Amino acid sequence: MQPDIAKAIASRGELCAEELSNTFSQFESRVHELSIIRRIIETLKHPQSAHRVFQHIVDIIIKETNAENCSLMLLNRASGELTVKAARGQTDSVGNVYLSRENTGQTFRLGEGVAGCAAQEERIIFILNTKEDTRFVQLQNASIGSLICVPLIVDTTLVGVINMSHPRPNGFSSDDERLMHFIGDQVAIALHSVQLFNDTQQINHALEKQVEKAAQNLENAPAFQQEVVKRKQTESLLQARELELKLQLRQQEILLNINRAVHSMVHPADLEHIVRTCFEQLLKLGLNLQGISIQRKMDGSRFECYAWNRVQEFKKWTTNSHAVTQTWRQNRTEYQPNIDADPGDLTEQDLKEIARHHGAIVHSLLDVPYASGTLTLFSPIPDAFNASQIHFVEQATSLIALGITRLENLERLEHRNRELIRAKEIAHEASQIKSDFLASMSHEIRTPLNGITGMTDLLLESDLTSQQREDLETVKESAETLMQIINNILDLSKIEVGKLSLESIPFHIRDLVQDTIKILGICAHQKHLNLISQIDPKVSHCLQGDPFRLRQILTNLIGNAIKFTNEGEIIVRIAHLSASDHQEQLQISVSDTGIGIPEEKQQIIFEAFAQADSTTTRHHGGTGLGLAISAQLVDLMGGTIWIESLENSGSTFHISLTLDKPEENRIESTNEQAATPPQQASKLHLLLAEDNPVNQHLAARLLEKEGHTVIIAENGQQALDALEQSDFDAILMDVQMPVLDGLEATRIIRNTEQQTRTHIPIIAITAHALKGDRERCLEAGMDDYVTKPIKSTILFETLYGQLGMDRDHRPKQTDGSDAFDRKAILENLGGDEDLLLEIVDVFLIDCPVMVSRIEQALSARDAQALERSAHTLKGALNNFCADAPVQAVLHLESIGREAAWDGAEAAFDTLQKEIEHLKQALDSSS
Repeated sequence: MQPDIAKAIASRGELCAEELSNTFSQFESRVHELSIIRRIIETLKHPQSAHRVFQHIVDIIIKETNAENCSLMLLNRASGELTVKAARGQTDSVGNVYLSRENTGQTFRLGEGVAGCAAQEERIIFILNTKEDTRFVQLQNASIGSLICVPLIVDTTLVGVINMSHPRPNGFSSDDERLMHFIGDQVAIALHSVQLFNDTQQINHALEKQVEKAAQNLENAPAFQQEVVKRKQTESLLQARELELKLQLRQQEILLNINRAVHSMVHPADLEHIVRTCFEQLLKLGLNLQGISIQRKMDGSRFECYAWNRVQEFKKWTTNSHAVTQTWRQNRTEYQPNIDADPGDLTEQDLKEIARHHGAIVHSLLDVPYASGTLTLFSPIPDAFNASQIHFVEQATSLIALGITRLENLERLEHRNRELIRAKEIAHEASQIKSDFLASMSHEIRTPLNGITGMTDLLLESDLTSQQREDLETVKESAETLMQIINNILDLSKIEVGKLSLESIPFHIRDLVQDTIKILGICAHQKHLNLISQIDPKVSHCLQGDPFRLRQILTNLIGNAIKFTNEGEIIVRIAHLSASDHQEQLQISVSDTGIGIPEEKQQIIFEAFAQADSTTTRHHGGTGLGLAISAQLVDLMGGTIWIESLENSGSTFHISLTLDKPEENRIESTNEQAATPPQQASKLHLLLAEDNPVNQHLAARLLEKEGHTVIIAENGQQALDALEQSDFDAILMDVQMPVLDGLEATRIIRNTEQQTRTHIPIIAITAHALKGDRERCLEAGMDDYVTKPIKSTILFETLYGQLGMDRDHRPKQTDGSDAFDRKAILENLGGDEDLLLEIVDVFLIDCPVMVSRIEQALSARDAQALERSAHTLKGALNNFCADAPVQAVLHLESIGREAAWDGAEAAFDTLQKEIEHLKQALDSSS
């Protein structure tokens, strides 16, 4: 996937997630508000003292908000004063807001202080930072950072004030202000009800005294009668207030039910459930409803309508009604109490549309707007809704609006997800096209290069004049340079598409550095430069990682240093930074005395195809890929790379890298893998399947020089035909050929071998060099893989290794050292030779049984049994530190785990060969 597309996908995904998170937060806030109101109303269900109710309300506000101090003041209309009835928090007489329980009874006049101003102006006063407020200067000396004062109003009557404060500036947010505005009306009604209850108690007390007096003096009967009437009036008022409280509880229950329905909405189809729920819940309030509809804006002036009514139940349609559009644009509630007498903005077309969709004539209409639409109630009677009901519907609409906002966010997220999936598919297609192009390019370029380098090597082995030899060496050097450029481009592309993987094997870092310096020392010597290394003695000799890629990084850095240095020296330093039981951190530095890099250019030198100065390409050569590849390889290894440089004063490249310590101190030296000169020995009969004439000639010459006979097939079908005519010791198979390619030809050969129970080694010789090519060859049944251009040493090592021969073409003689690690086994056994012999005897007895179980599982295609049997054998083989058999059985265990049977029989044949090799080694060792 291209980096820009990936960034765009990530950015859009984060935006969607943020929008969805905001919507969920709004829902949670709304549920929290309803919970607080319900708790306040619950305190009034049972009569209790006014003081207890006031204190309980203050406690709820303190617990459920950010307020650290809160006071509740009631208004005495006769005196025009606010009296503190309940408080929580600290005391501060200057600010008049930090009040403790001992300060109850304190009074303030209207217009005095923040609370008095909020009461007099009948509006919320919200101060984020009292130190910056110019209106209430007395607060600047108080221990108050921010505050909220909320007037409590029932209908149009001021009841009191709630004061909330916080010691720090910005202690409250706009959410706190909105919360207090939302619950203010409910608290006011609750307080008013408590006042009435308190007044009734006082009247009852007075009446009791009056009764006592009336019993003593009948002359006071008229006054007693008057008090009784007054008491009955008060009781009637209390009953009305009790009904009002019950109504509030019912309203809150309805809001919670609507909120639950809204919270479960995840698809536009769920709006049907919402409108039905709203219709049913509003009927519980006694509203005379004919129908309800939710209009949701789509585009332009079009609204999508979801309606529920008594006549037709659910119905959905699209409208561009003038009335709906006007209400939404004006953003205010529209109530038409008597459409017959005053239709307002409703046109004749609007009325016809309402009648058509709701199945009857509508006489009252209530339209409440929200962010992306409106909610409409229809009634068959005039004057169907009062002010309290309209206010309640507005609250319900705000809940529905949150749900629709959440729904729209989900729809946008789904739409963006589809876009992102499509963008990912496009990016994947582009990446695949790029990979296919690189594979094709690699094959097409490597094929002629194979001919150039191979034929050059053959010519260099013949009798030549000094000038001819010099010319041919120049040709070879140029071909190798071209191949290095191709490899760099392929490496960079593989890194970009995530197809470059790193090995993790033990290696000697000192040997790696010295070998790299030895190779590049010739170039340094030609320029009269000193190339030296300094390795910290604390650096472990044996580490684990990818030595090939680390060598590639060092080669790039040292090669650049040689290229851009004309005199002086180049120093490679390996410093020990830190170490643990399992890892070691190193700092690798390559310093030179060359031309240096300007500071403004140092940020771009690690970018692909970038150089500090474009003239360097002409003066020094290069594509600018070496540092880019090195930087990305370091990043893949989990390290960091940076540069210190001054123009004309040299440069130092630093790498900080953490490498693992190997579990076992065993490393195969690469020096021991060097091929020995050819000796006179027995001949091999080989089949070469190759379609390119140059490659045919080159490979045949190399093999014939070794004394072997070669039969050439130009495609896979000819190779199959040749196998029917003659027996061969091995097949060298190209992958990309006409008529029948090498992979399919190999599959056919392996299928045939399942019947004959034979196995001929097949080695892929191909120009395909991308990740996955080797795996495809092995899955097809090939035994090994050699890339072009062909290097004779690698070709013969691979060929003879598959045939179990040394370079003299004789069967390998072994003392067991190449099959298992005797020294490591004895270390694990505490040096007990007798115990080793016992383990060997047990293994030689049990091994045939374990191998037989694997064979049976393969025949039955029982993946679970294969995985289990292979795992059991792997445990036994691990006792002998036998790498080759362990790798073979691991392959079979993987086949069983994934139930991928391609190449299973070939893998089993390989295991049998390795097991036989191990048995021979164990026998000779014991």
